[in-house]
Amino acid sequence: MTFAIALNQNNTNKRIDMSSFKDFWNNNSTLNTIRNYYQKVNEPIQRMMVPVRAQWRIFANNYPKLSRWVKFGIRLFSVLFAILAFVFILAAFGVFGKLPTYEELRNVKTATASEAYTEDGVLLGRYFLENRTTVDYKDIAPSVINALVATEDSRFFEHSGVDIRSTLRVAFKSVLLRDESSGGGSTLSQQLAKNLFKRKKFWILSLPINKIREIIIASRLERVHTKEELLTLYLNTVPFGNNVFGIHMASMRYFSKPPSQLKSEESAVLIGMLKATTSYNPVKNPDKAKQRRNVVLDQMEKNNYLKSKACDSLKSLPLEIQFNTERIDKDFAPYFREHIRVEVESLLKDYKKEDGSPYDLYADGLKIYTTLDSKMQQYATEAITAHLETVQNRFDREWGTTDPWADTEVKDFLELEMKKSKRYRMLKDQKMSDADIKKNFEAKIEMTVFSWKGPVVKSMSPLDSIRYYNRLINAGFLVMESGTGKIKAWIGGTDFQYFQFDHIKSRRQVGSTFKPILYARALKSRITPCEYLPNYQKTYDVTSFSYKYAKRVKGEDRKYWTPANADHSSGGSYRMADALRKSLNLVSANLIMRDSVTPDSVRLLAGEMGIDTNKILPVPALALGAAEIPLYEMVQAYGTFANHGLRLKPMMITRIEDANGKVILENSPIPIEQQKRVLSIEEADLMNHLMKKVVEDGTAKKLVYKYGLEFDIAGKTGTSQNNSDGWFIGYTNDLVAGAWVGAETPAVHFKSLELGQGASTALPIWGSFMEKLVHDPKYAYIAESKFPEYCDSVKTVLLCIPPVTEDDTTEILEIPAMSDSLTNDIEEVIEIPKESQKDKRKEEGGGLEINND
Repeated sequence: MTFAIALNQNNTNKRIDMSSFKDFWNNNSTLNTIRNYYQKVNEPIQRMMVPVRAQWRIFANNYPKLSRWVKFGIRLFSVLFAILAFVFILAAFGVFGKLPTYEELRNVKTATASEAYTEDGVLLGRYFLENRTTVDYKDIAPSVINALVATEDSRFFEHSGVDIRSTLRVAFKSVLLRDESSGGGSTLSQQLAKNLFKRKKFWILSLPINKIREIIIASRLERVHTKEELLTLYLNTVPFGNNVFGIHMASMRYFSKPPSQLKSEESAVLIGMLKATTSYNPVKNPDKAKQRRNVVLDQMEKNNYLKSKACDSLKSLPLEIQFNTERIDKDFAPYFREHIRVEVESLLKDYKKEDGSPYDLYADGLKIYTTLDSKMQQYATEAITAHLETVQNRFDREWGTTDPWADTEVKDFLELEMKKSKRYRMLKDQKMSDADIKKNFEAKIEMTVFSWKGPVVKSMSPLDSIRYYNRLINAGFLVMESGTGKIKAWIGGTDFQYFQFDHIKSRRQVGSTFKPILYARALKSRITPCEYLPNYQKTYDVTSFSYKYAKRVKGEDRKYWTPANADHSSGGSYRMADALRKSLNLVSANLIMRDSVTPDSVRLLAGEMGIDTNKILPVPALALGAAEIPLYEMVQAYGTFANHGLRLKPMMITRIEDANGKVILENSPIPIEQQKRVLSIEEADLMNHLMKKVVEDGTAKKLVYKYGLEFDIAGKTGTSQNNSDGWFIGYTNDLVAGAWVGAETPAVHFKSLELGQGASTALPIWGSFMEKLVHDPKYAYIAESKFPEYCDSVKTVLLCIPPVTEDDTTEILEIPAMSDSLTNDIEEVIEIPKESQKDKRKEEGGGLEINND
C-alpha cells in the first residue's frame, strides 16, 4: 500500500511511500523522548493495576450481572468526565462568552447608586439600577465577616476559589440528608463571580456551563485580590431583597445604622437573609428570620467565632428591627429629583472618565449637590397639602354630582380621556374590539386610589377612576432665590405616585399674572405711571392677527375682539398702579393696542425675561394672559423684576463629584456684571411699586390681613378663562415664588370666579408658605429685608400718584368680581347691523367704542 502525496517543487512530481513516515516515527528524537516518558509513567501504573484487574476478574466471575452495571457506570462516568473536561476547556477559551481578564478583574467595580443632596446636606434620593452604596472593609463590623464565612464558606481562608470538600459535602449532606446547616455548595468567590457577571442561557447546559464559568472566574479573582478585598466586593454586591443591594443599604434599611455598628445578632439576621431574602425578611417574616438568625449564630459558634455561652445568650434575644422605609428617598421632592435626573444625564454627556468611557448616573456612585433647601421644601409641601384639601372640598360642593366639564365645548370628554390611557393602548395592542374595550372599562374591580387622607381601596371601574381623577385639584409651587437664581423649593404636584406630570413645567393659561410684563413694556415705551388710562370697552379690529379669541362679523371679511373686565364694568380712567391692583382688563387691552406697545413688542420683552416665545402668538389677548406658559418660566420672568431688571437664570446643580470625591463639574451663580439687563433700574423700581400696591391694596391684600405678611412683597394674582387656572406669583427682596392651582386638564374648572380665582386657590399656598418661613428663626431675615430705595427719578415720578383711599380698598375686598380673570367675554363679538357698523367705524377709525353705562 502506498501513501502518495503530490508535491510541485521545481516542476517535478515526487511520490513518498509509507516507509518514509515509519522511519520518521521511529527515528525522530523528540518523539522518542515523549515515547520514553510515556513508557516510564505507564509502566508503574500498569503494575499497580495488576492486582486491581485480578480482583476485578474475581468480582466479575462471582457477580457477572452486577459487574456489568458497575462497568457501565465507570464508562458512563468517564464519558461524562471527558465531556465536562471538554466543556471546561471550551469555556476557558471563551467559546461560551468572553471571560473577564485578570486586568478587568483587578479593576472590577460594583454598580453604585448616585446620590443627590440638598444645599443643607439632606439626602434627596438615589438614582440606581441596583440600590447600593459601597463601603470599605474597615467599615464593616467583624461580626458581619464572621457570620458570612461561618455560614456560607467556612474554609474560605483555606481554598483558592474552589473547595472540593465543600462541594462533596453539599452533594451528600444538603441533597441527601437535607441538613440546613451544611452551607452552600459554591464558595464565596464563586458567588461573587455570579454577582459580578450575570449568568447566561445555554439551553439544557445552562447550569453546568455557568458553574464552570464561575469556577474559572473565581480562580482568577483569587489570584488578583486578597481575601479581604474579595469579602468586601461580595458584601457590596450581594442582594438583600426589595431592591436593596450591599451590606450598607441592608444595614441602614433594617437597623438604621451603618454596617460598622452592627452587633453579632444583627449581623446574623442580615447574613441569614442571603439564603432566601423573602422567606427570612425580618419585617415580613420575623419568626422565620429569628430561626434563621439562630442557625447563623450556631454556625458562628461551631467555627469558633462565638463562645457557647455567648451564642446561647444571643439566641435568646428578641428580634429587634429598626426599619427605615427611606421615606425621604421616595417622597421628598420627587418632581425635583426627576427634573435633576434629566438635567444631570444631559450635563454628563460633555464629560468623560479617565478611561474615556462616559459617566453612568445609575452605576458610578456620583454625588450631586443641588440648590434645594430642605426646610423650604418641607414648608412648601405642608402649605400645599393643608390648603388643597380645602380647595377640593369647595370644588366638590360647588359641582356636586355634576361633571365639572359638562358645560365646556369638549364633547365626549370621558371617552377622549379613556383613549389617552395606558390601559386603552394595551387593550388596543391586543386587537380588542371597541365594544369589548368599553366593557372592560365599565367592569368594576378593586383598586387603590389617591385620596387626601392617604391611599384607599375602592371598587370602581376604570372609567369611574378616570372620572374620579379628573375631578381632583392639583398644584405646582416653585421658589427661587432672587439675585442668584438658585431653586430653593420645587413641588410639581400633590403626589408623585399618582400624578407624575410636573405642573411646574406644564403649559397653562397664565391670566393676569402676565399683565406686569405688559406694563413693563408700556413703561419702556415712555408711558408714565401718572398717565390716565381709559377703562372703556371697545371692539378692536384684529383682522391682521392670527387670533382665536375673535370671530368674524356676519357678512364681513373682518375679525373683531371685544375684551371685558371680570365684573363686566367699564368707565373712567386709571393710573397704572390702580389699574394693575384692580387688574382691569380694559386698561390692559388699551395698552397693548397702542402703536408704541403692540403685541409683538410685549412678546419680545417676555422672551428677554426668560419665557419661551416660540409657543406664544403675538396677539392682543396677551394683554389678558391668554398665553399658555409654564410656572417655571413665569417665576423666571418675575425674577427679572425682583433682580432689579437683570434677567435671572434658574440654577439647580452646584456640583457633581465622582465616587472618589473628584469634582466633575461645578456651577456658580452668574455674577451681577454678567447678567443681562432687560429693564432699566427706573423701570424695575416702578414695576416694584406697582406690584407692591397689588399686595397692599389690591387683589393680593389677603397676604397682609390674613397671613400677617406686613413686609415688602410685590406680586400679581391671575385667573384663566373659565376659572380653570389660579395663579399667584410674588417676590420679596430675597425670594421669588409662584403658585398654580387647577385640575389636570383645563376642561375641569370652578363654576364661580369667587372660588376659582387665583386669590382664592393659589395665593393661600404662597401666603401659608411665607408665613411658616418667616416664623422660623433661620429665615427671619426675609421679613426684615426691604426692597432697595427707589432712585431719585422714580421718587419724582411717583409724586403724581395719590395714596389709595379707604373706599377703593373696601371695594376690592368686598366685590370678588374685581379680581382678575380672563373671561369668556373675550370671545364675544358685538353684533350690530351692517350699516351701523360701517358708519361707526368711519367715525372711530375702524373701532367700536361701547359705553355700558
